[in-house]
Amino acid sequence: MKVFLYLGIVFSLFSCGKQLNQVSDKAQKPFPLYLKDLDPNRKLSSATERSLKKYDAPLLLDNELYTNFRYTELEGFNYNNGDGTISRRDPSRMIFENGKYYVWYTYRETATPPRGYEGSSETIPYRDWDLCEIWYTISTEGFTWKEQGIAVNRPDSPNIGHLSVATADILKWKGKFYLYY
Repeated sequence: MKVFLYLGIVFSLFSCGKQLNQVSDKAQKPFPLYLKDLDPNRKLSSATERSLKKYDAPLLLDNELYTNFRYTELEGFNYNNGDGTISRRDPSRMIFENGKYYVWYTYRETATPPRGYEGSSETIPYRDWDLCEIWYTISTEGFTWKEQGIAVNRPDSPNIGHLSVATADILKWKGKFYLYY
């Protein structure tokens, strides 16, 4: 029974991939996505179909159910040319105190990018959130940041968290700051 289930899943994955590859180049462009360019025979979830039919708009971005984001590159961060050896993720809420913005985040800098389960070790990350510490950064205007370094270090092995400390957040209560992760 397990073999049939496995074969069914594999067949489904390959058949889905084949259908996706048959979509025209025009429809594959992620932005801008025009409703008129969607394949009319494309399978949609009930929620997506309802939002497209009930809240019709010339552009998905014009639909009130969708949010428009604008990407602005921040200054002051080294990404090692995007080679995957440096990662910043899971930022905390921003705190404004004494004329400065503060953010804490999960940070990893390793000699190699993540290698998956088979290629990982105590120095080679398994996933993007592996071998991380909590770092923090400061800005006076929100676009140019100066990294301050480690806020929470990984403990030594075999203590809990020796492979990663991640996903920090911060709050201020009764004049004190509380960082939790």
